[in-house]
Amino acid sequence: TLVDLPQDQGGAGEEEAAIITQAAEALRAQFPAMFKPSTSCRAPHLNVDALRNELHKAALLQRRDISSSAELVAWLLQT
Repeated sequence: TLVDLPQDQGGAGEEEAAIITQAAEALRAQFPAMFKPSTSCRAPHLNVDALRNELHKAALLQRRDISSSAELVAWLLQT
């Protein structure tokens, strides 16, 4: 997945990848019915790797000054 690529190839740094992964896993634990294994699942379902990639591409951590997975989960749940 894009987020797992080396940083010089467009991937996330270690800290960013860890925050995004922890937040995605927290959401999957909280809402297991929402997540599906297929990468081509349709709304309202999500694939956890696709979610991680979209969060990375959106640069949410930088744009919203988010520094922890708890902050990211809180932001995602409020929007």
